[in-house]
Amino acid sequence: MEQQPGERNVAILSALTLSFTCFDLVFLGELLDFEIRLILIMIFSIITTWLTITIDTPKNIFILFVVWMVPVLMIAGALIRLQVIPGSWAQIFFNIGVLLILTAGIFISKKHEVTRAFLILSLASYLMEYITASQ
Repeated sequence: MEQQPGERNVAILSALTLSFTCFDLVFLGELLDFEIRLILIMIFSIITTWLTITIDTPKNIFILFVVWMVPVLMIAGALIRLQVIPGSWAQIFFNIGVLLILTAGIFISKKHEVTRAFLILSLASYLMEYITASQ
């Protein structure tokens, strides 16, 4: 985006700023309530998914599926922790199959740098949530 000024617009720059802010605020830890941090994670995952598809639209339908799967997983994880969804549903969202699909998306998206970076970040956060959900 730095090299293509024509792609910079108010929506993308605003979404980048909001995404960055949500990401940073989560690291304030105990200064913010747990529920607020979960909501920030949900907002971050939705906005970052939209940015990924807007900036670097993958042509492969599998990669698009994996990218859109990320906010669903993050929202489901947050809703489980907020006890909106029963904790027994964690096994549906956090399992080896989903982990393998996210990993495969990283290897298939080699031509899409933004998508690959998004999937690597998402896989890392999924692994942290997966470990927590399995305990």
